[in-house]
Amino acid sequence: MRRVLVVLAVLVGTLTMGLVTVPHTVAGAVTPTTVAYDTTISPNPVSLVSEAYQATQTAELGQQIAFSAGSSRSLTNVVVDMESWACETGNWFDGTCTTTPGATFSQPITLNLYNVGPANAVGSSITTVTQTFNIPFRPSSAGPTSVCADPTMPAPNDPNGHRYLGTDNVCHNGILAPVTFTFPVPVTVPDHIVYGVAINTTTWGYNPVGGAGGPYDSLNLALNDLGTGPTVGSDPAGSDSVYQNSATGANYCLPDQTTTGTFRIDNGQGTGCWSPYEPAVQFNTEATCTTVCYVNPSGNDTNSGAADSPFATIQHAANTVSSGGTVHVAAGTYNENVSVTHPLSLLGANATVPATGGGRSPESVISTGNVSGNDYTVQVSSPGVTVDGFTLRQTAPDAGPSGAAFGVQIDPGSNGATVADNIITGMTTSGSLATPAGNPIGVDVSANNSATPNNVTVARNLIENITSVGTQHRSAQGIQVGDSSSTLTGTGLLITLNRITNIQGGSWGSYGLIFNRPTSGAQVLGNTIDTLNGHWAHGIGLEGPTTSPTIANNAFSGISATTTDSADIFTDTTNNVGVTTATVTHNSLGGVTSGGIGSSSTGSLTAANNWWGCATGPNTSGCSATGGPGPLALTPWIASFTPDPLHAGQPGFWPTAIVSSSNTAAITSAPSVQTAVGKKVHFTVTTSGHPVATITASGLPAWLTLSPGKGNKAGTAKLTGTGPAGGGNFTFTLHANNGIGPDTLQTFTVHVLAFSSLASANFSRSGPPTQNFTITTTGVGAGVSIAASLSGFQSGLHFVDNGNGTATLYGQPTSAVNTHLVTVTATSGAYSTTQKLAVGINN
Repeated sequence: MRRVLVVLAVLVGTLTMGLVTVPHTVAGAVTPTTVAYDTTISPNPVSLVSEAYQATQTAELGQQIAFSAGSSRSLTNVVVDMESWACETGNWFDGTCTTTPGATFSQPITLNLYNVGPANAVGSSITTVTQTFNIPFRPSSAGPTSVCADPTMPAPNDPNGHRYLGTDNVCHNGILAPVTFTFPVPVTVPDHIVYGVAINTTTWGYNPVGGAGGPYDSLNLALNDLGTGPTVGSDPAGSDSVYQNSATGANYCLPDQTTTGTFRIDNGQGTGCWSPYEPAVQFNTEATCTTVCYVNPSGNDTNSGAADSPFATIQHAANTVSSGGTVHVAAGTYNENVSVTHPLSLLGANATVPATGGGRSPESVISTGNVSGNDYTVQVSSPGVTVDGFTLRQTAPDAGPSGAAFGVQIDPGSNGATVADNIITGMTTSGSLATPAGNPIGVDVSANNSATPNNVTVARNLIENITSVGTQHRSAQGIQVGDSSSTLTGTGLLITLNRITNIQGGSWGSYGLIFNRPTSGAQVLGNTIDTLNGHWAHGIGLEGPTTSPTIANNAFSGISATTTDSADIFTDTTNNVGVTTATVTHNSLGGVTSGGIGSSSTGSLTAANNWWGCATGPNTSGCSATGGPGPLALTPWIASFTPDPLHAGQPGFWPTAIVSSSNTAAITSAPSVQTAVGKKVHFTVTTSGHPVATITASGLPAWLTLSPGKGNKAGTAKLTGTGPAGGGNFTFTLHANNGIGPDTLQTFTVHVLAFSSLASANFSRSGPPTQNFTITTTGVGAGVSIAASLSGFQSGLHFVDNGNGTATLYGQPTSAVNTHLVTVTATSGAYSTTQKLAVGINN
């Protein structure tokens, strides 16, 4: 009973207390907290039994504690109930205590946290914090005639006036003074710790103050004496024990009272030496995250999951965060498989940063090794899940007999899933025909006959190095929309702005993207799919009933097969008649060895306005080919374009200023040309349409030559020749053909201007005044004018242009009998011809 006698000697008069006061408050808490261990009394009493440091020569006092299950281990603050017997003036023990209401003194107090060592010894230090608090002086003594001296008051009364009357109407020597140690950054602690509270007094403590003493000599550690133990948490060392460092052996309950000056366990060993007393403390940990949780490789799954107290594993955070919450995963490597079973956003360090471009910061890497069975890196098994901003990496092949390596698996019924901005790399399976492994897949949008995930988005990911090795019959797939046994129709699928590269199918197939179950309205927009190789290789394989898909603005290259077929876009199975409603447009189909688009489906696939690698379109030299036997409609196609600068650096094919091919060429030049006798023809025949047309002529006069243009003059032809004597209108047929449809025909006329009337005319001086001669032309065309200048030799005669390609010489000559020449000129546009008209004058 030595321990109890010491306590009673120090605390005489304080064992009776009331319980009706204000509850505990946790000062300084900046985040929501959870009580993880508590021996304080709530509501706060006015005063408690206490252990006096100066009176018992104690430097440090504490306890071994275990935190409650389910609370975090991110310690934010510790409340320690101190008990102040100090007076502002005078002493508590002689009735001279006088205190101004509200007066305090400043006191540094130290809190030490230790690991638990072997055999309940004090282990290594976790942390030490010393903070200074304003401690209240106890109120003034009531005095010899005070109510505390009234024998009618509850015992023990105070005939000497030492005590004061508390708000509970009970007399007390001391006043409860709770202090709160706060940690600006939460301290991570294990499940069990030893704590110690230390102060320095005049002659005791780690650094005694010395001198004449001060209020610290009357500052004690409050004790809970209800005997009920902690209300939260537990005392692993037992209720009849504390940890203390006293300079006096007699203050220990243990038989060994020779070891002093050391902080060690002191156990009453069932004698009740310490029971029911234990320090009144409350340990508050950061409340475990709910709507937002954080993960960091340096964290701990016993932390709260707050930003300053992160978890260590993604799986623990995914299990902890509430439905609809967010898990932020810091950069670093996490060697785990993650299963997401309720709605949440799983965000890596590069969330919202496309994986296909620059600007990425250090990665949040989820790394998985060789796991037999379905080796998923992230498995989505709930609606409303987003996986954004990670590197998902497999480090060793999955060689299991039925395993499949997935970057992200989206399970049936996981509606609204989004997989975005991830680098998905290294998914590999390896096996033999005897023990085939599963498919290696970057993203698997799975389904069965009970459920299918609808409204799934796969965007801005880099999916690379997906490999099937060995001899097993399993295809490597960048993205799979499966599986083939499902009969339910999935809707709302968007696959956009991904780069899918280096897909190696080994002895089976390689796919950038495969649809092998029913879908409706799927959108595959702006992806780059390149470097595929396998027994067969399909950039996009439409192998299930795919109704009304839109496949647009995708770029394909480097897709080749080792044995059978390769195609940028391939439709398979006789049941895939849904492709008749497909929109396949504005894709770049190039770099394949056998087929830009191939089809074995009975449904007709219309794929107009795509770029085939050159202006002349599919199945021409330098362009991609097509394959059957399924029906394909491929015209028109893009014959030329300009890359859209707004999409520079993005995946996909984004043409602008598009010029499309035409089914037939058009002759765009005029259907005629005019010249004159002896004058050269220089005329260019022009066409439109893509590919460019070849121009030929039928019925071409021998004096004309048609020369097709070459190089940048392709699609034109030069018509040359010299207008023959006699002139006239020479008509023939021009043909334009670009190898697509029938010839485009144009009836073409060369107008050769010439005089068609005789070159002599006779007039008589004795004849009537109405004599005339008509000058006519041929090869006129439109707008011919005729002019002549008469001289004195033709006096009495007149010349007039009739405005219709003819002119008239008329009148009665008065000049001498003779024959003289008149020069007549016919003009049409830039061309003219002349005639020497002999005008004879007779009697």
